[in-house]
Amino acid sequence: LPVSGRKAELVERLQDYDQNVGGDIDQETQEEEVPKKRLELMVIEYLQAKGGRASSRDIGRYLAANIFTVSNQTTALSELKHQYASLKLFITELNYLSIENVRPDGGFEVVFKEGWEENVKELLSASTKLGN
Repeated sequence: LPVSGRKAELVERLQDYDQNVGGDIDQETQEEEVPKKRLELMVIEYLQAKGGRASSRDIGRYLAANIFTVSNQTTALSELKHQYASLKLFITELNYLSIENVRPDGGFEVVFKEGWEENVKELLSASTKLGN
């Protein structure tokens, strides 16, 4: 940020800079949230189809079978592992899902917690509006 001119000009440039940096951060945050929401929707969709309970292996297979980004043919499972390292870590971030029946081989079941519909209502309505 060059320092020249009158005080009023400098203050105006600093305010513009603050607004631009804040805008970039908000945009970055939004861009990070979009993949998470898409992954959430895919897991919700699968669990709904399976009656609210599914094994981690089956969810992983479902995510592996679905393309996440058309441009580079990334699967949803690859994106999830890139963003969260594992399905288990991803699931633990979602307050409406629970991990049960953890097996010695590391497998587990994912289930909806009671009242999950209320927790994801906004996410599902946004998805419907977008045609997903």
